[in-house]
Amino acid sequence: MNLLTKFFIFTVRIYCRVRYFFEVKSKSFFKNKDRWNKACDYVINTQIVNDHEEFGDIALPKGSLYNPEWKYLTAEQIYQKLKENK
Repeated sequence: MNLLTKFFIFTVRIYCRVRYFFEVKSKSFFKNKDRWNKACDYVINTQIVNDHEEFGDIALPKGSLYNPEWKYLTAEQIYQKLKENK
């Protein structure tokens, strides 16, 4: 299996685990759905990069939303950072 295929499989796997939480939060607390989706993508991609030992080598596709400086931030915190940097 190539690295890009692995990335998509694990993205779906992680998204399925957190989908309900992300959707409930987005409807309840955040006005900009696009910004909230991006914040959640940062969290998911960071988890994929951090879990590479469990999954083996995985390559994030070019242009993926990932910032190693935000490694320990929640989706809510990233949402605020994206809002400040728009």
